[in-house]
Amino acid sequence: ALPILPVREWGVVPLPLLLVLLYAGRRRIEAPRAHEPGNGLLRAALAFGLALCAVYFVSASGAPCLLGDEANLWATKAKSLTLDWYAGEFAAAQRLSPHPDYPLWNPLLQAWVYSAVGDVVHFENRWLVLPFAASMLLAVAAAVRRRAGASFAALCVLALALEPEFAHLATTAYADGMVGLGLVLLL
Repeated sequence: ALPILPVREWGVVPLPLLLVLLYAGRRRIEAPRAHEPGNGLLRAALAFGLALCAVYFVSASGAPCLLGDEANLWATKAKSLTLDWYAGEFAAAQRLSPHPDYPLWNPLLQAWVYSAVGDVVHFENRWLVLPFAASMLLAVAAAVRRRAGASFAALCVLALALEPEFAHLATTAYADGMVGLGLVLLL
């Protein structure tokens, strides 16, 4: 049997994983083109987009996670991980989930918040999921800038930041931001 860390010790798990990912992801990258036309526009677009993400984060923190898939799928799995795992009932509890096959990355982050706070919470559980929207915005800016220049990257950042679906993924604990970031990084 694999050793299982108690919930209160989950805080140590991401550090070794982060170190492995940083080491594995090292590669030579071109120096940024400091004087490329459009860099100021890109910086302004990123400042606007990240400020908008901050507004979304604050507004989402004022509403409890009680509705939709963020509560019925993701938060429920997180609660089950937190409460049922050590009783050996997590697998049995997943039979009640409409999507037991969904990955556990989002629920693990929420369960980590529960363990850090020491209780199941309905506001703070989004805090580790919401930054994926801002990360996706930065990844899109970097990817487009590298391939099409800073001016076009600025337009793409603004288009993404002002997209209503982006506002939705930046204010809920859905896995859409995680999937979007993963696809941008994959491409």
